[in-house]
Order: sequence, then structure tokens, then C-alpha cells
Amino acid sequence: MQISAREYPHPVMADFSDDFVTTKFSSSIENPILSNGKYVFIAEMSTDNHDLQKLIMEENACFVAHIECPSSGFRELYRSYESQFTFEIPSDKLIGRVDINSLILASDNIVEYQNYDFHPAYKDYSFSVMKADVLAVGEHRKINIKKDIESLRKVPSIFRVVEDKRVNAPSMVVELANPYVKVKMSSENFKSYQRLLKANESFQSLLNSLIVVPALSLLLKEYRSIE
Repeated sequence: MQISAREYPHPVMADFSDDFVTTKFSSSIENPILSNGKYVFIAEMSTDNHDLQKLIMEENACFVAHIECPSSGFRELYRSYESQFTFEIPSDKLIGRVDINSLILASDNIVEYQNYDFHPAYKDYSFSVMKADVLAVGEHRKINIKKDIESLRKVPSIFRVVEDKRVNAPSMVVELANPYVKVKMSSENFKSYQRLLKANESFQSLLNSLIVVPALSLLLKEYRSIE
């Protein structure tokens, strides 16, 4: 999610706002490094505004990285009082587009918030700021997390394809064998399935779709009949 121009109940330092006259908030969050099943992010944030620096030093405000992944539904804030910090996210939480926002948030209530660099229109005013309110908005980035095909193959499947060695076994039988769904194939079909896999690994996804979709359909019909 990109933080767009909006009205705040108090002055906010941002590129889309003239609430501050000369000082800026700068930020940089590098593309993550995959290590031990986690994405490691390195963030660098700073401001040349002395009043905001003081709030952060006194731990009344903090630097924040907001990470959101629409595909997985993951959303989290990572806070720090240091200008450079790292944070880790499990690799299974991120896939596809990832939105990254840099912020300065109030980490405590500020009763009379004032700043020497406020726009002249706010010079004679102070503001009540609540904990977690936005004080500054920095860079917004979008990155794309591409999953390695090999890592996806290692994800455990709930389906297990096995040979049904019974005489005159049906072409395919689906059984719920907790914690798996067992797909039992007649000996002839099972051997054909194995031959195709050995011949070309690219057939894996096609074969899975030919097996998994009918298996799910059968299970849904069975559950519906039970109800």
C-alpha cells in the first residue's frame, strides 16, 4: 500500500506536503537477502530535523518500516530508534509484489507537539499527537519476490499418489488418510504416471493438475453428501 497525500490532524513531514519548510526525512531499504528460510532487510533512515531527532533519541518517536504483501496478506511494522536496523521475515510470508513504506511514528503520546521547521501557518500552534500517529512519511518502494522453483517443489503436499495393487482396481480412488489425501491409482495408471515423470520433469505440474483437481472434486462431493 502506498501512502498518498492526505490530510493529517497535525503537520507531517512528507514530499507531498509543505508542512515543513526546509528539513527532510530520507530512507533506504535494500532488496532483501534470503538466508536460512528468512528474508533479511537492511534499513537506513535519517532526518536533519533536530526536533524529530530529539523525539527519537528520547524514544518518543521511532523509525518504522511498514511491509505489506497483498498476495499472502502479510502486513507488519518494524520499529527502531537507531537510524540503521535490520529485520527478518519468514520466506513463506512473502511472494510476488511487496510494498515497503518508511515512516517516523510517535511511540508515545505527545501533548504539545511543536517543531521549529513548521510552515509559518503553524508557527503559533501546538498539536496533540497520539501514540502511533504519523510524524513523517519517507520513500515508498515496490519489490517483486520471485520464488525459486526448487524451493516450491520442497513444500510438502497434502496429496500422496500411491499404487492400488488390488486386482481389477478402479483407475483412481481418493481417500482421506489424515493428514494426507491419498490418491490410489490402478497399477497400469500408476506405472504410466511414473514413466511420464521420469521422461520429463516438466510434466509434473500438468500431471498434478490432472490428479489434484478431480481428487478435490470427489472430496467436495463426499463432504456434501455427509452434510
